[in-house]
Amino acid sequence: MMGLLSVFASVLGWDRLFPPAEDSGGYDTPVMVSPPCSSIVVTEIDITPPRTPSPWRSWSPSHKKCKRETVLDEDALKELAAVCTFGSPFNGVYKRAAESPETTSISSTAPIEFKITKDLAYHTATKRLVTIRHVNLCQVLKPSAVITEIHALRASRHPNIIGYTESYFNGINDVWIVMEYMNGETLTEIVTRCFMSEGLIAAVSREVCQALEHLHRHDIIHRDVKSDSVFVSQRGDIKLAGFEFCAKLSPERAECSTMVGTPYWMAPEVVKRKEYGAKVDIWALGIMTIEMLEGEPPYIDQNPLKALYLVATNGTPTLRNPESISTSLKEYLSKCLEVDVERRFDALSALRHPFLQKAEPLQNLIPLIEAAQQMKRDGDKTA
Repeated sequence: MMGLLSVFASVLGWDRLFPPAEDSGGYDTPVMVSPPCSSIVVTEIDITPPRTPSPWRSWSPSHKKCKRETVLDEDALKELAAVCTFGSPFNGVYKRAAESPETTSISSTAPIEFKITKDLAYHTATKRLVTIRHVNLCQVLKPSAVITEIHALRASRHPNIIGYTESYFNGINDVWIVMEYMNGETLTEIVTRCFMSEGLIAAVSREVCQALEHLHRHDIIHRDVKSDSVFVSQRGDIKLAGFEFCAKLSPERAECSTMVGTPYWMAPEVVKRKEYGAKVDIWALGIMTIEMLEGEPPYIDQNPLKALYLVATNGTPTLRNPESISTSLKEYLSKCLEVDVERRFDALSALRHPFLQKAEPLQNLIPLIEAAQQMKRDGDKTA
């Protein structure tokens, strides 16, 4: 099998994205899957024991360590100067809150380590809490992607998209992006710990789909839709974030061809290095729906190369217990996860599907958020 994978990877150019197997540092580490809940109790919350997170969950082929000194060309410098305030946000405008900074990184068992520093801060005049993400341009594959991200965020004012405030650039290699602070959790924290009813799955899917419809109407592809990119506030509000790999289409560039995203959520046309458009986000939305249903995406127990191979060869993934879900959810998933791009839903068609009309009130997410946070705190105490 590994020989076949190697040939397949070489043909599609994946061998340049992944290290040799002997350097994988835990390629085949098994993932403990939590058992499905057998019943739904209205007055209580169904909780599944937290599983061991896969080291590959948040990994992307575009996460590469950059060992070079980035030299920005004159056009890039001008563009950053146009969209950013010169200097650092911590020169009097913002102050770090006590809990920050928070540094997240890919597990050390992954072949590549990529760190992002986020600070919880507050505006010194208004005392409003914000999240400030620091980007070192020496550590990104394409500095121009940061400019694209800022442009996309500036153009994406929507109730279901994380709010953008402003950006700063120190004129050398450091960019700070000031974002809305969400006092909740990522959707990942919920799906890996709690049972979600179809009504709640429909509610989250609807809110994310509304965000995607807005982006696609403005010719923006997100390219990294997954539970890690969705925030749920303590009031149950749903916001799409994670715009690091977004792309802006134009009359001159109506489609993309770059292999970007996280393997388990990638659409087949991305994996096969074909040109693609906004419907890759709808495929990823379908995979995220499976996350909410089963607690994890398909193939998460496989290393990224094997997962890409399975996406390319199997097409639409199979569910563990298809007989346990409603006909409308099956139909919705089949349309989101249609391999034929022409027949796949666009965001507007997905929003009109009867399954999303089953959405429960967003406030029904609050007990799940509280339960996930409590389990997270309990886990921290025993760690």
